[in-house]
Amino acid sequence: MFHPKSKLKLVIYLTVGLTLNFKSSNCENLFGSASPVTEKELVALRKFKEIAKTVVQHDYQREDSYLLNWVRASELNLDHAKRRLEKSMSWRKENSIDTLVNNPEMKKMEKKYPFLLNTVDKHGHPVLEFNSGRWDIRKVALAGKSEIFTLYWVYMFESAATKTRNLTASTGKQISEFVVIVDVGGFSLRSQGCLACLPILGRITSDYENNYAGFVHSFILPNATRNSVNLLSSDPEEIKQVFGKIINDDQLRRHYGGKHSR
Repeated sequence: MFHPKSKLKLVIYLTVGLTLNFKSSNCENLFGSASPVTEKELVALRKFKEIAKTVVQHDYQREDSYLLNWVRASELNLDHAKRRLEKSMSWRKENSIDTLVNNPEMKKMEKKYPFLLNTVDKHGHPVLEFNSGRWDIRKVALAGKSEIFTLYWVYMFESAATKTRNLTASTGKQISEFVVIVDVGGFSLRSQGCLACLPILGRITSDYENNYAGFVHSFILPNATRNSVNLLSSDPEEIKQVFGKIINDDQLRRHYGGKHSR
Protein backbone atom coordinates (compact mmCIF):
# COMPACT_ATOMS: atom_id res chain seq x y z
CA MET A 1 0.00 0.00 0.00
CA PHE A 2 1.38 3.43 -1.01
CA HIS A 3 1.47 6.41 1.32
CA PRO A 4 -0.47 9.32 -0.33
CA LYS A 5 2.78 11.16 -1.03
CA SER A 6 4.25 8.02 -2.61
CA LYS A 7 1.14 7.70 -4.77
CA LEU A 8 1.67 11.22 -6.05
CA LYS A 9 5.29 10.37 -6.78
CA LEU A 10 4.10 7.38 -8.79
CA VAL A 11 1.80 9.65 -10.82
CA ILE A 12 4.77 11.87 -11.68
CA TYR A 13 6.89 8.85 -12.63
CA LEU A 14 4.10 7.59 -14.86
CA THR A 15 3.75 11.00 -16.49
CA VAL A 16 7.38 11.20 -17.58
CA GLY A 17 8.25 7.52 -17.74
CA LEU A 18 5.87 4.62 -17.92
CA THR A 19 3.26 6.57 -19.88
CA LEU A 20 5.88 6.98 -22.58
CA ASN A 21 7.05 3.41 -22.20
CA PHE A 22 3.80 1.55 -22.65
CA LYS A 23 2.95 3.65 -25.71
CA SER A 24 6.29 2.90 -27.30
CA SER A 25 7.02 -0.74 -26.52
CA ASN A 26 5.36 -4.00 -25.73
CA CYS A 27 6.08 -5.87 -22.50
CA GLU A 28 8.83 -7.97 -24.07
CA ASN A 29 10.66 -4.81 -25.09
CA LEU A 30 10.81 -3.68 -21.47
CA PHE A 31 13.47 -6.32 -21.03
CA GLY A 32 15.35 -5.67 -24.23
CA SER A 33 13.92 -8.46 -26.38
CA ALA A 34 14.24 -8.15 -30.13
CA SER A 35 11.29 -6.83 -32.12
CA PRO A 36 10.72 -9.18 -35.08
CA VAL A 37 8.65 -7.72 -37.90
CA THR A 38 5.35 -9.53 -38.34
CA GLU A 39 3.71 -10.26 -41.68
CA LYS A 40 0.96 -7.72 -40.93
CA GLU A 41 3.59 -5.08 -40.20
CA LEU A 42 5.38 -5.82 -43.48
CA VAL A 43 2.16 -5.44 -45.45
CA ALA A 44 1.36 -2.19 -43.67
CA LEU A 45 4.91 -0.92 -44.17
CA ARG A 46 4.81 -1.49 -47.95
CA LYS A 47 1.62 0.56 -48.17
CA PHE A 48 2.92 3.25 -45.85
CA LYS A 49 6.10 3.73 -47.88
CA GLU A 50 3.99 4.94 -50.78
CA ILE A 51 1.87 7.15 -48.52
CA ALA A 52 4.93 8.73 -46.86
CA LYS A 53 6.76 9.66 -50.07
CA THR A 54 5.21 13.12 -50.24
CA VAL A 55 5.39 13.71 -46.48
CA VAL A 56 8.98 13.06 -45.38
CA GLN A 57 11.74 15.64 -45.75
CA HIS A 58 15.00 13.64 -45.80
CA ASP A 59 16.34 10.43 -47.30
CA TYR A 60 16.76 8.68 -43.93
CA GLN A 61 13.04 9.23 -43.31
CA ARG A 62 12.30 7.06 -46.33
CA GLU A 63 14.12 4.06 -44.86
CA ASP A 64 12.02 1.03 -43.87
CA SER A 65 13.35 1.09 -40.30
CA TYR A 66 12.29 4.72 -39.83
CA LEU A 67 8.81 4.30 -41.32
CA LEU A 68 8.21 1.05 -39.43
CA ASN A 69 8.49 2.99 -36.18
CA TRP A 70 5.56 5.19 -37.25
CA VAL A 71 3.53 2.19 -38.37
CA ARG A 72 4.05 0.48 -35.03
CA ALA A 73 3.43 3.62 -32.97
CA SER A 74 0.09 3.98 -34.78
CA GLU A 75 -0.81 0.30 -34.29
CA LEU A 76 -0.94 -0.32 -38.06
CA ASN A 77 -3.55 2.38 -38.60
CA LEU A 78 -2.03 3.99 -41.71
CA ASP A 79 -4.34 7.01 -41.78
CA HIS A 80 -3.34 7.73 -38.19
CA ALA A 81 0.32 7.10 -39.02
CA LYS A 82 0.15 9.58 -41.90
CA ARG A 83 -1.46 12.28 -39.76
CA ARG A 84 1.14 11.76 -37.05
CA LEU A 85 3.99 11.86 -39.55
CA GLU A 86 2.65 15.02 -41.21
CA LYS A 87 2.27 16.72 -37.86
CA SER A 88 5.77 15.69 -36.82
CA MET A 89 7.33 16.92 -40.07
CA SER A 90 5.66 20.32 -39.58
CA TRP A 91 6.82 20.41 -35.96
CA ARG A 92 10.39 19.61 -37.00
CA LYS A 93 10.41 22.43 -39.53
CA GLU A 94 8.80 24.99 -37.21
CA ASN A 95 11.26 24.22 -34.39
CA SER A 96 14.42 23.72 -36.51
CA ILE A 97 14.81 20.19 -35.13
CA ASP A 98 17.16 19.16 -37.95
CA THR A 99 19.83 21.53 -36.64
CA LEU A 100 19.04 21.16 -32.93
CA VAL A 101 21.90 18.76 -32.20
CA ASN A 102 24.35 21.50 -33.20
CA ASN A 103 22.55 24.31 -31.36
CA PRO A 104 25.03 26.11 -29.03
CA GLU A 105 22.26 26.84 -26.52
CA MET A 106 21.65 23.10 -26.17
CA LYS A 107 25.36 22.54 -25.61
CA LYS A 108 25.19 25.02 -22.71
CA MET A 109 22.16 23.21 -21.29
CA GLU A 110 24.01 19.91 -21.53
CA LYS A 111 26.65 21.17 -19.09
CA LYS A 112 23.94 21.87 -16.53
CA TYR A 113 21.79 18.83 -17.28
CA PRO A 114 24.25 16.15 -18.49
CA PHE A 115 23.33 12.93 -20.23
CA LEU A 116 25.30 9.94 -21.51
CA LEU A 117 24.98 8.38 -24.96
CA ASN A 118 28.08 6.24 -25.43
CA THR A 119 26.92 2.67 -24.76
CA VAL A 120 24.62 0.15 -26.44
CA ASP A 121 22.35 -2.65 -25.25
CA LYS A 122 22.67 -6.31 -26.23
CA HIS A 123 20.91 -5.68 -29.54
CA GLY A 124 23.05 -2.70 -30.52
CA HIS A 125 20.53 -0.01 -29.58
CA PRO A 126 22.22 3.15 -28.23
CA VAL A 127 21.47 3.87 -24.58
CA LEU A 128 20.43 7.39 -23.55
CA GLU A 129 20.98 7.83 -19.81
CA PHE A 130 20.42 10.75 -17.45
CA ASN A 131 19.42 11.50 -13.85
CA SER A 132 16.34 13.70 -13.94
CA GLY A 133 15.76 13.09 -10.24
CA ARG A 134 18.34 15.78 -9.51
CA TRP A 135 16.99 18.32 -12.00
CA ASP A 136 15.11 21.15 -10.29
CA ILE A 137 12.12 21.64 -12.62
CA ARG A 138 10.47 24.07 -10.21
CA LYS A 139 13.50 26.34 -10.45
CA VAL A 140 13.31 26.14 -14.25
CA ALA A 141 9.63 27.15 -14.22
CA LEU A 142 10.11 30.06 -11.82
CA ALA A 143 13.05 31.35 -13.87
CA GLY A 144 10.91 31.44 -17.04
CA LYS A 145 13.08 28.80 -18.73
CA SER A 146 10.31 26.28 -19.43
CA GLU A 147 10.54 26.59 -23.22
CA ILE A 148 14.26 25.94 -23.51
CA PHE A 149 14.09 23.17 -20.90
CA THR A 150 11.39 21.26 -22.77
CA LEU A 151 13.34 21.78 -26.01
CA TYR A 152 16.37 20.31 -24.26
CA TRP A 153 14.48 17.03 -23.74
CA VAL A 154 13.80 17.02 -27.48
CA TYR A 155 17.53 17.60 -27.98
CA MET A 156 18.30 14.49 -25.92
CA PHE A 157 15.82 12.33 -27.86
CA GLU A 158 17.01 13.75 -31.17
CA SER A 159 20.64 13.07 -30.23
CA ALA A 160 19.73 9.45 -29.52
CA ALA A 161 17.79 9.14 -32.79
CA THR A 162 20.78 10.60 -34.65
CA LYS A 163 23.03 8.05 -32.92
CA THR A 164 20.88 5.22 -34.28
CA ARG A 165 21.48 6.47 -37.82
CA ASN A 166 25.21 6.84 -37.22
CA LEU A 167 25.39 3.29 -35.87
CA THR A 168 23.45 2.01 -38.87
CA ALA A 169 25.98 3.68 -41.17
CA SER A 170 29.01 2.40 -39.25
CA THR A 171 27.85 -1.16 -38.54
CA GLY A 172 25.70 -1.90 -41.59
CA LYS A 173 22.89 -3.06 -39.27
CA GLN A 174 19.46 -1.43 -39.34
CA ILE A 175 19.20 0.28 -35.95
CA SER A 176 16.21 2.58 -35.55
CA GLU A 177 15.42 2.39 -31.81
CA PHE A 178 17.19 3.48 -28.65
CA VAL A 179 16.97 2.68 -24.94
CA VAL A 180 16.23 5.37 -22.34
CA ILE A 181 17.36 5.08 -18.71
CA VAL A 182 15.98 7.86 -16.50
CA ASP A 183 17.46 7.63 -13.01
CA VAL A 184 14.96 9.27 -10.65
CA GLY A 185 17.17 9.02 -7.57
CA GLY A 186 16.83 12.27 -5.63
CA PHE A 187 13.27 12.93 -6.79
CA SER A 188 11.26 15.35 -4.64
CA LEU A 189 7.72 16.62 -5.01
CA ARG A 190 8.89 20.18 -4.38
CA SER A 191 11.43 20.17 -7.22
CA GLN A 192 9.76 17.89 -9.78
CA GLY A 193 6.11 17.51 -8.77
CA CYS A 194 5.01 21.07 -8.05
CA LEU A 195 2.06 22.69 -9.84
CA ALA A 196 4.44 24.89 -11.84
CA CYS A 197 6.25 21.72 -12.95
CA LEU A 198 3.21 19.96 -14.40
CA PRO A 199 2.91 22.02 -17.65
CA ILE A 200 6.58 21.30 -18.33
CA LEU A 201 6.12 17.57 -17.74
CA GLY A 202 3.02 17.62 -19.92
CA ARG A 203 4.90 19.32 -22.76
CA ILE A 204 7.78 16.83 -22.51
CA THR A 205 5.31 13.95 -22.64
CA SER A 206 3.46 15.47 -25.59
CA ASP A 207 6.63 16.13 -27.61
CA TYR A 208 7.78 12.59 -26.96
CA GLU A 209 4.50 10.87 -27.82
CA ASN A 210 3.98 12.92 -30.98
CA ASN A 211 7.50 12.58 -32.36
CA TYR A 212 9.52 9.77 -30.77
CA ALA A 213 7.05 7.21 -29.40
CA GLY A 214 7.96 4.56 -31.96
CA PHE A 215 11.69 5.06 -31.59
CA VAL A 216 12.23 3.89 -28.00
CA HIS A 217 12.94 0.20 -27.52
CA SER A 218 12.93 0.27 -23.70
CA PHE A 219 12.22 2.96 -21.12
CA ILE A 220 13.51 2.25 -17.59
CA LEU A 221 13.38 4.20 -14.32
CA PRO A 222 15.87 2.93 -11.71
CA ASN A 223 15.82 4.16 -8.09
CA ALA A 224 12.05 4.71 -8.09
CA THR A 225 9.56 3.78 -5.40
CA ARG A 226 7.72 0.95 -7.08
CA ASN A 227 4.73 -1.36 -6.92
CA SER A 228 4.57 -2.41 -10.57
CA VAL A 229 6.78 -3.39 -13.49
CA ASN A 230 9.71 -1.30 -14.62
CA LEU A 231 9.79 1.04 -11.62
CA LEU A 232 13.03 -0.16 -10.06
CA SER A 233 13.99 0.32 -6.43
CA SER A 234 17.43 1.42 -5.27
CA ASP A 235 18.43 -2.19 -4.50
CA PRO A 236 21.75 -2.69 -6.38
CA GLU A 237 21.15 -6.39 -6.92
CA GLU A 238 17.69 -5.83 -8.38
CA ILE A 239 18.96 -3.08 -10.68
CA LYS A 240 21.88 -5.22 -11.88
CA GLN A 241 19.59 -8.22 -12.47
CA VAL A 242 17.16 -6.25 -14.64
CA PHE A 243 19.85 -4.37 -16.54
CA GLY A 244 21.72 -7.64 -17.07
CA LYS A 245 18.88 -8.77 -19.32
CA ILE A 246 19.31 -5.69 -21.49
CA ILE A 247 22.90 -4.48 -21.40
CA ASN A 248 26.23 -6.36 -21.31
CA ASP A 249 28.54 -5.69 -18.35
CA ASP A 250 31.09 -3.82 -20.46
CA GLN A 251 28.36 -1.38 -21.56
CA LEU A 252 26.68 -0.99 -18.15
CA ARG A 253 27.80 1.79 -15.79
CA ARG A 254 29.64 0.83 -12.61
CA HIS A 255 26.95 2.86 -10.86
CA TYR A 256 24.51 0.06 -11.79
CA GLY A 257 26.91 -2.84 -11.16
CA GLY A 258 28.55 -3.01 -14.58
CA LYS A 259 32.10 -2.41 -15.78
CA HIS A 260 31.75 0.72 -17.93
CA SER A 261 33.56 3.67 -16.33
CA ARG A 262 31.33 6.51 -17.57
